[in-house]
Amino acid sequence: MEQNFDPTKEPSRRLTIAYVIALVIIATFTIGSHFFITNITTAQQEMAEISYLAGKQRMLAQQIALYALHYNGLGREEDRQGAISHINDFESGHRKMALFFIQRGKKKKLKSQILYNIYFQEPYNLDTKAHLYIKKARQFLSYEYDEPVFERIAALNYIFGQAIGPFLEALDYATQAYQDEVLKEMQRLKRMQMRAIVFVLFVLLCEAGLIFWPLVKHIKSYSRHMIGLAMYDFLTGLHNRWAFIERAEGELSRAERHSRQYCLVVADIDDFKRINDTHGHDAGDLVLKHFAETMQDTFRAEDIIGRIGGEEFVVFFPETPQKGGMRAVERLRLTLSESPCDIGKGVRIEYTVSLGMAGNDEVEPISTEELMKIADTALYQSKRNGKNRLTCLSVDEEGPREQKQNLATA
Repeated sequence: MEQNFDPTKEPSRRLTIAYVIALVIIATFTIGSHFFITNITTAQQEMAEISYLAGKQRMLAQQIALYALHYNGLGREEDRQGAISHINDFESGHRKMALFFIQRGKKKKLKSQILYNIYFQEPYNLDTKAHLYIKKARQFLSYEYDEPVFERIAALNYIFGQAIGPFLEALDYATQAYQDEVLKEMQRLKRMQMRAIVFVLFVLLCEAGLIFWPLVKHIKSYSRHMIGLAMYDFLTGLHNRWAFIERAEGELSRAERHSRQYCLVVADIDDFKRINDTHGHDAGDLVLKHFAETMQDTFRAEDIIGRIGGEEFVVFFPETPQKGGMRAVERLRLTLSESPCDIGKGVRIEYTVSLGMAGNDEVEPISTEELMKIADTALYQSKRNGKNRLTCLSVDEEGPREQKQNLATA
């Protein structure tokens, strides 16, 4: 039994509170992890979209110049419509990238001075150049392809020159800057994710150490205490009736398989009521504990000892014939006569026991309950014949065979 377990403290409320706290913590971190991973995924998708859009802007600028050049030479309407479509896509993409950059900058989440310089400062000033490029492209497409207008030819030259010159260089630089920004952001998100994983692991370890492990230890102690209450006598620490029969049945089965001898003794403290009436029930409890301790000190470790009633005890001697059991009982008697129970204040109580023994030298099948009934019959014979004695009864005999040890009368 758990000696440090306090059965007066009801653990169910504490266990329930600890369990609820653990569930709340786990649920909180599960929900938090879900939102965190969702935010990381959204940010990664956003970064990938911007990186793709930056590369697409470069391609659209070149396609606009090629469509304009083809329209100028051939006058095909599909080239004109292709140029218009690409201009609209380029303008929409530029608006998204500029707004993305400005919004992110206001939120102070995009820490890139390079991108700011590319869009709004010389020498690139990409925002101004993009608007001018779109304006010139639409101006060119507003004329018929064969109109020899100076403004039309100037707009075409500007478009083509920018598409292979400074504007293209600014777009390439912006694309590379966005890709670097995306890579930097991805690395930052990865570091955040690793920190989150480490933090979650730390929290789980704290939960295991501060909640679940104490919870398991308490449940383990409580279970052991319950098992102890179910198997052991609370006062003496000996097996109770149920546990004694359970263990003795196992020894009887083993004895039957291997043809081993055994015997069983039932012991009853003589005149125990007189002890309670004279010295009080507390003294009676001390006598019971003294007798239990004396049996444990006298008998072998493999002998099974139990308390089956108020002052009634039982011992099963495995692999022991009746003569061997009788010698063990004699040692018990000598010990009791030499060391009476000390109840304090200089008072020592001398007491004796009556015993009944049942054995089966022929090793015939029998249950523990039947064996105890035979020993109990022998015990009553000892009581009728004057107490403080042992009566032996063999299972294969029709009547009891009393063995009067040289016991002193109480």
